[in-house]
Amino acid sequence: PITLLLLLLFSLNPTLTWSLTTYNTFSDLGAIPNSKLISTAIENSRILENALNAMNKTSDGDSTVLEIEKGQTYYLQGGIYATGLRHSKILIDGTLKFREDGYWYGGGVEGWPMTTSKGKEHPKECLELRDVENVTFTSSSSGRGKTDRGVIDGSGQVWWGLPLFGYMSTGTARPHLIYVKRAKDFVFENIVLKDSPRWTFVGHGLDNAVIRDCSIVARRTRADGHGMIDLSAFNTDGFDVSGHDVHIHDCDIWNQDDCIAVKDDKDGSYNMLFENINASGTGLVIGSIGTTHVRNITFRDSYLHRSYKGIFLKFRDGANNPNNPGIIEDVLYKNITIFESVQWPIWIGPAQQAISSNPCNPSPCSLCWPSFPHFGGDTCDPIAALYKNITLDQVTLTNPVTSPGVILGSSTERMQDLTFNDVVVSDCGEGASFDRIESFPGLKQDLSDVFVFEFYLMLTASIFTFICISILICCDYSGNTQRLHPRKCCTGKRSWLAPPNQEVFWTNSKIFTVGIVLFTFIPVYIMGSSLPGYGGHLNTAEYYECTGVDNGVAKGKTNIIPSCFIDETGGDLMDEECRSWVIPTIGTCYVAFLGLFYSFVFWVPITDWRNQRNEEYQERNGDASGMVRTESEEGMAVELVGNGEDQEERRGSGVWKEDREL
Repeated sequence: PITLLLLLLFSLNPTLTWSLTTYNTFSDLGAIPNSKLISTAIENSRILENALNAMNKTSDGDSTVLEIEKGQTYYLQGGIYATGLRHSKILIDGTLKFREDGYWYGGGVEGWPMTTSKGKEHPKECLELRDVENVTFTSSSSGRGKTDRGVIDGSGQVWWGLPLFGYMSTGTARPHLIYVKRAKDFVFENIVLKDSPRWTFVGHGLDNAVIRDCSIVARRTRADGHGMIDLSAFNTDGFDVSGHDVHIHDCDIWNQDDCIAVKDDKDGSYNMLFENINASGTGLVIGSIGTTHVRNITFRDSYLHRSYKGIFLKFRDGANNPNNPGIIEDVLYKNITIFESVQWPIWIGPAQQAISSNPCNPSPCSLCWPSFPHFGGDTCDPIAALYKNITLDQVTLTNPVTSPGVILGSSTERMQDLTFNDVVVSDCGEGASFDRIESFPGLKQDLSDVFVFEFYLMLTASIFTFICISILICCDYSGNTQRLHPRKCCTGKRSWLAPPNQEVFWTNSKIFTVGIVLFTFIPVYIMGSSLPGYGGHLNTAEYYECTGVDNGVAKGKTNIIPSCFIDETGGDLMDEECRSWVIPTIGTCYVAFLGLFYSFVFWVPITDWRNQRNEEYQERNGDASGMVRTESEEGMAVELVGNGEDQEERRGSGVWKEDREL
């Protein structure tokens, strides 16, 4: 009755000031669990927003607790905004799940709260907190491997939309899952963050923050890697943080963009430590950085599993302001294993990204560089900003798919003091001995993406329709399947393109060859035409690019020396058995396979069409070699081929029946 009375009073006066006790459960405040009704999600969001805003009303020394009860799922609307939280704990033992009733094509969620920024309308964040102090988000179940930790689920599938198409409709007009701005003495622990529409956790202006024992997962399939379907959940960054004195440890992140990214802050970002991280996405990142100063950053004791990139440092457009250039200095990557990275295991240079619906648009370095130079992927401009004192120590690149990396500095603002110590590239071994699911416990979360099912359903329907159309093309107007004559098709002696008894250019083999050239060799050439040294970035035995570096040094057991570094290793220490050679990328193999398939698809209707024209020509004109057409007793078309004693009768079944004389 008290809860109903509170709800009634609040419905009459939404501005009513809330007052919380020291311990509050979400249901006691009037929230309704396990209901997917839109009205319930809106009401739950309003209750949560008011409860969070009331957490600054307690006296100093008191701690307010809000519990999301275990075993309960509360659906939310989004656009939850709270400010001024103090001395509070949010205990998430159940699940907070944002609405999942999106448009069929993945254009977002109807009725989602919107805001206007820089003249454009954008969705509000799922949960936004500002100016918080001494606040903890946690779960009763502690430890990264626990399966009963609390969950915050962004229902990202409704924002990602149909694979390969959803991003074109929504772009970056998607909400972040958690956005925290200006937080002091902040702890976030023991929580699973699942399927964020865009960036998962954004901590801007953090001061003494700890994030630990958390899992982030954003994927669309169960694949052990990042294929095109999974990558359609693009921009799902893991932890993006700026500020100072930040410690993130014992977390696992499986997403489709930066796993951990140090961002810039107006006062600079510094004194950050990231350790014991298992990650798979686009790696452990600093950037993209503009005209600010980032310093004293350490990544250590971490494992990257089939990540798209590995170690990734990047400046964006604008960092080359001559009056205030960006600076990244005093950075250490230590004891890092990168297993079978899909693209560049090491990248130090300009941001390789696209800030538009065109993935090949350079901003400042094209995502298509260098594989697709003919589609805008020929641009990767260095940024005149400063890298200084960057150290990679005990870094292992196991079974790399491409070149070890790119080091691309500016000719005017050259990189200074880069050190590679014990940076080992090897094809030997199978990587760290680990269980993928146990090392990434976030992958234990349920996987349900209706848009992937719809995509495959549409793809299957399209292929089936294409096959049906191809079959129809191979049939005449009466519905009778055109007869195939293997001997004539192979020899090509008769064709509507040439007089009888003359060799024909368009034989089956030549048609198939044309298809292979059109659909296989040309695409593969386009992918690789700009790659020097037979394969360029596919060559795992050398760095693809190394320019703009002063005082670059390779030490210890480093076995592939960047061309612009000084070799202080004492010689090439790579075992011959473990030497990396040029290998084709997965993308190239896929294009080649697809090309062969389409070559066959191209070949079938063309050859059948040619045979049909042959039949029509011969029926009208006969054949100078003595071929005539008759009707057999069964009404089946019969061809008499040859002269005199060598004349043969061929029926529609393609079987040679008998010899006759005219």
